[in-house]
Amino acid sequence: MEELFNFSSHSSDDFDDPIEMYKKGYRAGKRINGPLDYQSEIIMKYFSKHLDRRDVAIELPTGSGKTLVGLIIGEYRRRKRGEQVVFVCTNNILVDQVCTQAIKKYGIRVLKFTGTQSEYSTSDMHVFLRNEAIAVTNYSSVFNNNSFFSDVDTFIFDDIHGADNYIASPWTFTINRFLDGEGSNEQVNVVYDQIMDLLSTTESSPEIKKSLVDDPEVENSVNSVSLFELQKFWNAISEIVESNRDLIKDSKYAWSNIKEHLGACNLFYDKKSITIKPLYSPTLTLENIRQTKQRIYLSATFGHTEQTSRTIGVSDPRLHN
Repeated sequence: MEELFNFSSHSSDDFDDPIEMYKKGYRAGKRINGPLDYQSEIIMKYFSKHLDRRDVAIELPTGSGKTLVGLIIGEYRRRKRGEQVVFVCTNNILVDQVCTQAIKKYGIRVLKFTGTQSEYSTSDMHVFLRNEAIAVTNYSSVFNNNSFFSDVDTFIFDDIHGADNYIASPWTFTINRFLDGEGSNEQVNVVYDQIMDLLSTTESSPEIKKSLVDDPEVENSVNSVSLFELQKFWNAISEIVESNRDLIKDSKYAWSNIKEHLGACNLFYDKKSITIKPLYSPTLTLENIRQTKQRIYLSATFGHTEQTSRTIGVSDPRLHN
């Protein structure tokens, strides 16, 4: 069995900061002796300046050990503050990698939660709810209206720069052009056709007609309709969708989330599909995201603050390196 942090109940909080915690709890025989100097510097900067901020971002280049930084911060909050902590990855492969690193390389106890909620291990759920380990899961398990992680104190979002589609998925409504896949011999989805016919009356009509032509030059072209023009058509678009709800089975959840807020959405189209989604993902409409004590964002590159803000749905992310 892998050796993990092993604090007795009376000494579990016998440390002043995350680095001291890690040094006291670390067991010999692991591949590394603890965080490197630059990792310790980042952790201590977080500890001294950002421990109580609601939104904190930590930028570290690829391969520089941001997983360890995030896990030490999470373990500190779990042990010292008694918080439930969830480390969130973009996909299940990365969930497996983080769990392997945490247990075998860093000596930190974590629990993996992937698949549907009904597939979660009952014993692991109890261990997590007793706050005896950090949970590691994917974005899809967090960004939904019925998440198991409904009362979490701290979320640590890894690779936030590549998580836009995962975060936005609860509010991304997609209509495929063909009901049974892609191809000219399959049944055309009337929802797609009716909406495109409607949009062909806008100033974007030339682009719309061009996008539907079998032309290799526009095969992967994605276009949008101006927000100003869309405001005149949202009611009609909504009526088309509502009248054909049996044809949007895979997107009913997203449609239910945005149908009352279409005025805040963009519409994108190509020859294969129509996508309707908000400009900013309204993540704080999800209670499990809004009520947390802290949301930590890890990234190799944050790029422009406006883009990051749009991705995470936080208007004032208070990003700090």
